[in-house]
Amino acid sequence: MNAVLQARDVGLLAGLTENAVKQWTIGRPYAIQPSVRRASGKGVPNLYSLNDALRFKVASELTADGFQSGVIQRVLDSFDGTANTVLIRRDRVEFSHLPFLRCAKKEKAETREFVQLSFYVLDLQSQRNALRENWEMLEKGLPYPRTQVVSRRGRAAKEPAEGKDHTTKARR
Repeated sequence: MNAVLQARDVGLLAGLTENAVKQWTIGRPYAIQPSVRRASGKGVPNLYSLNDALRFKVASELTADGFQSGVIQRVLDSFDGTANTVLIRRDRVEFSHLPFLRCAKKEKAETREFVQLSFYVLDLQSQRNALRENWEMLEKGLPYPRTQVVSRRGRAAKEPAEGKDHTTKARR
């Protein structure tokens, strides 16, 4: 499937605001270039692919998990869109084509040795599948499960509570 997305669509799929997508495209704080078409003047938007949306989603996940922007940029610079997992350990970033296996039992790290040997694993295949499903639903005009919108600083953006009127009242 060759989807062509604008910044608004990438934001919806990756759980980011449209402004965050635009900022991350120009290098604030990450440089994620569009692969379909780069804007070439006023009124000519950047066009992205689903693989670009996956890169935005990965950057969003890593930001939310507290990684520094330098590490995230290294992941983006060496991004392999066909990989199933990304492994991060200290300064090393590796992409693997092996499927991500989930453990049924989670153990807490109590020793310093374990913390030094620990690493971060992100399942790219499930992210990729979710993006494709959401894009298909968006194309059909169906509502799809909303992803959490992440602000520029990596925190969840506040959304207004349902049923409350958030319009400003005129001064008397």
